[in-house]
This record gives sequence, structure tokens and C-alpha cells, in this order.
Amino acid sequence: MSDQPRPTNPANGVEVLIGTRRYWLRGEDPELLRALAGRVDETLGRVAGPGGARDDFKTAVLAALNLAVDHEERRAFWLDRARALAQQARDVRATLARLSAPPDASVR
Repeated sequence: MSDQPRPTNPANGVEVLIGTRRYWLRGEDPELLRALAGRVDETLGRVAGPGGARDDFKTAVLAALNLAVDHEERRAFWLDRARALAQQARDVRATLARLSAPPDASVR
């Protein structure tokens, strides 16, 4: 990322506005970069408030912390969901094993 003017070769790149600055970002998915830059810009605006300094370092740090909290909450949610699904899979396997086992001769 930089404040440099847009390169003449825009392959896999996109120009975005974050705060009051333009950045030239390059990556495999320009649309994803544009969406992520929009999310950062939106968070900066929310943290700065109406008329706040969107380019202030403190505002940028607080916006980064907000995004990190959002990420951690989503990560924890999906980890819990993965654990629950893994337990369900173990339960299904145990049930299938029990149902497919040959009948116990002593039960007759």
C-alpha cells in the first residue's frame, strides 16, 4: 500500500479510498481488496464519528482494534460451530457402528 499515483499497469490492482487517502492495492482478487478497503474505511468513519479525523493515527489504531475484535468474534463462533459439528459426526458414527454390529448372541 502506498500514497503513490496509480501505476500504468493495473493488472490485478485497484485504487481505493480509505479515510481521505487513495491507495493502490494489488492482489489476486481486486474486488475482494475493494470490499476490504471499504470495510476499513467504514470502520474508520464509525470510530472517528461525524467530523472526526479519519487520518489520525489513534483513529486508525482504534479502527484496527474494532476490526480485530470482529474477526476474533467470528473466529470463535466458527470454532465453536466446528466443534459442535465434529461431535455430531462422532455421535452419528457411533450410532451407525452400533446399528451395523452383528446381533449379540446372548440376547436371544
